[in-house]
Amino acid sequence: MKPNKTILILCVLLLVFFAVNRMFNDDRKVVNLLEEEYEKNEVQVIDGDNFIKYVSDISSVKEVTWLDENVVQFKGKNNDGFNIFQLDYSSKKLSVNTSSVKENFYSKDFGQDTEVAEKIDEDNYVIYVESTEKTGLFHVRRDMEPLMLCENIRFKDKLLFKISDNREKIAYYDEKESIIKVYNLLNGKIAEIKEEINNEILNDFKNNITFSYEAGYIAVANINRENFKESNFSVYGADSGRAYAEKFLGINPIWGKNSLTIAFTYLEDNSIVNEAHINTRELVGDRIGLYNLKTRRITYTQDMGKDYKIIRPSLWKNNREILIIVGKYSKEDNKYNFNKLYSYSLKNNVLTDLKEYVRDIDNIGDNFEITLMDSSLYICSRSKQQKNSIKAINLDNRSHREFKDIEEFITNGEDHSNPKTYKPLGSNSFLYINDRGVYITDLKSNYLKYRSKGRVTNVYPSPDGSRVFIISEMEEKLEFAIINL
Repeated sequence: MKPNKTILILCVLLLVFFAVNRMFNDDRKVVNLLEEEYEKNEVQVIDGDNFIKYVSDISSVKEVTWLDENVVQFKGKNNDGFNIFQLDYSSKKLSVNTSSVKENFYSKDFGQDTEVAEKIDEDNYVIYVESTEKTGLFHVRRDMEPLMLCENIRFKDKLLFKISDNREKIAYYDEKESIIKVYNLLNGKIAEIKEEINNEILNDFKNNITFSYEAGYIAVANINRENFKESNFSVYGADSGRAYAEKFLGINPIWGKNSLTIAFTYLEDNSIVNEAHINTRELVGDRIGLYNLKTRRITYTQDMGKDYKIIRPSLWKNNREILIIVGKYSKEDNKYNFNKLYSYSLKNNVLTDLKEYVRDIDNIGDNFEITLMDSSLYICSRSKQQKNSIKAINLDNRSHREFKDIEEFITNGEDHSNPKTYKPLGSNSFLYINDRGVYITDLKSNYLKYRSKGRVTNVYPSPDGSRVFIISEMEEKLEFAIINL
């Protein structure tokens, strides 16, 4: 080959290389994407360098659980009905588990009639069953007879129960006795909460019932939609049922991690934006109150000023500091748009404007969710074009980043009523979905770990967070993948 022709070919190859590299020069690092097309009639697991995937004839999935860091197990439905499947990262196989199912030891007592199964640990589940033979809420333990807690916890087609974050207690509504009860999963004791029950409490049970950090106490919120100023909450011992505070005026009680202080929002007037249909967590108020269970005293912050209201429940940064989300009133829209973020010191009674942390937030509006994880603040919003975005702020070093066109997914069982836009994976790191791509970010760089052929609908991190199991919809079939993080 002539030298000039060789040089020309090399130049063309270099140009192609730089063009491809330029395409991904948006602070993303692409990790081993598989280019191979998947034929509809294939059945084998496809093995990539950092993932395995399988396109199946399974049309419905539930009861997803990781057995260990390699194996995901789920109940799936195909032409043969429901079966228990296991996708194994090590062996690169998807198989039907025909032996006894490790996680479903309670099937011998309830068969396939389980409507809800909440895992407490390997040997304990809370399940709800409705069948001709058995109906009710049960605590099931390996090698022990199931214990019925209540025959009926249903209200308007909702199952009313809530498990504490430390997985030690469960609060539920006993429809027959019309009372809230708290069951201790460790010692089997039941406490009765002597709260006057109404439809408002039951309509939003999981938001109106809140356990303290260590589940020693429980707060019951009662919203008065005819006169919001009369909304109140009460505090009870979760083991004794004893009342520690009754009908304190305020909304959205939030427990501090020391379990001795509750931050709540106090209303001085019935704001015109607090309409009867509004979501409880979106009610606006005038100042934050703090109730100390030990001293039985309440202190209040100052109000937020003319045209400003507190528009979301407060966030505990630590035991001595809370963050307050403040909105400014828009007469044109008749609503309060996110405008300021304050820090309040319980020790010094000082309110500080954190304007340097939340630059350019005026475009967020009022359709947003805000979460504090460790030292990172996540503000998830939906624009007028109905597109999701995430503003991530590190409160330690004030660094921030925005992620746009974020897609929603499910990460907790089959709870399609509460989709997520991101999944925290550790300190200052989270997973999100964009254009069918699964990304990990540490707020400095984005890492594209996998791109699905369909729409990602479910995300389940492994127990130690080293891998993630995702489910994607592809027309009438589902795609499964286990991805190394």
